Amino acid sequence: MFSSPPDFDRELADLYRQQAEEYAQALQVLRELPAVFAAGAHPDGPMHRLGLIMARVSSLETSIATVKQAWEQLERPASDQLQRAIQRIRALLIELLPLISSAESEAQTAKEKLLPQLSDEARGQRMKHAYGAASRPT
Repeated sequence: MFSSPPDFDRELADLYRQQAEEYAQALQVLRELPAVFAAGAHPDGPMHRLGLIMARVSSLETSIATVKQAWEQLERPASDQLQRAIQRIRALLIELLPLISSAESEAQTAKEKLLPQLSDEARGQRMKHAYGAASRPT
């Protein structure tokens, strides 16, 4: 009895669909960030979720690379299913890249606003420490 050859095309399309789901989740998180920054809130929650999503994308990339290499060795054209999955990834990346850039800019702006406050706080702490040491009897 013969076993059927692996369907690398289908497997690759499935992996790309999984990756697209992760990118769609990343889009959702990135769309929340402007409101978080506008409210002056710390973006720990969304950034943590984004990190988890990107870790799953990275894991999928490893699987995709393996299957893609096997698929390429077959030298067959991509099925409609695979082409659709690739197009979906491409469309999501086109949406993601500007949002990532925007989030990066907003984070930089928030950091620049925070630096003077941190500097003032550190100076205040040093002054308290210096005055406290000067007022202690020797």
